[in-house]
Amino acid sequence: MHKVETLQPKILFFSFILNCPLVFGGSLQVVTENWPPFNYQNENGQIVGEVTDKIKAILAYTDLNYELAIFPWARSYELAKSKPNVLIYSIFRTPERESSFHWFCPISISGGLYLFKLKKSPIRISSLEQAKKYRTGVIRKDIGHQHLLLQVFAEADNLYVTTDENTNINKLFLGEVDFILQSEKELIYRLKSLNKNYSDFVKILRLPQKIKDFHCMALSISSSPKIVNKLKIAFEQWKRKSNN
Repeated sequence: MHKVETLQPKILFFSFILNCPLVFGGSLQVVTENWPPFNYQNENGQIVGEVTDKIKAILAYTDLNYELAIFPWARSYELAKSKPNVLIYSIFRTPERESSFHWFCPISISGGLYLFKLKKSPIRISSLEQAKKYRTGVIRKDIGHQHLLLQVFAEADNLYVTTDENTNINKLFLGEVDFILQSEKELIYRLKSLNKNYSDFVKILRLPQKIKDFHCMALSISSSPKIVNKLKIAFEQWKRKSNN
């Protein structure tokens, strides 16, 4: 099996790929986002992470050639929805997404998504309905963004949408948003890299249980039946090995 990792370390290159058609060799394009510690680009320019390791282990059970690329989430998600033979991870499985992909779950336990605020903030809420009075930082087209839009949050009113979680964290410290929506494990990891303390944060609301607490990989619905079958077999082999 041959693997190529495609890296985008610079903003200018992100701009280039967002505005140009992508041409990939090989049988399968594998896409993800920068979401440490699950999947991210390390200091050596490699795409790594807890879930990345598991995806590579699953694909090792196939004879598929694949390329692994890291993009902003919205770009990866649109690629996987619109093009054949694109595998995306880490992705949450929801009723709204169900028909768009062939699903392989679970890959890893996520621990859930929460609204966080700064401990010093005087805001007190107990429901998403109450959260609508304030601004929440989210990542464009990720599960939190999609869920809050379904709850009639609005980008022009109570959502701040970006492509980078660190931006949302900094906006929270600057008082430009009132909440951020992240997993606890991710927030702890990011705060260390930003030299900030998790003790300054309070976890206030968990997203509903219909958003399953595990990471999945998902293959574009229009993909080759041969690739679908190869991944199904590989996923089952990996599960059996992992459970031994």
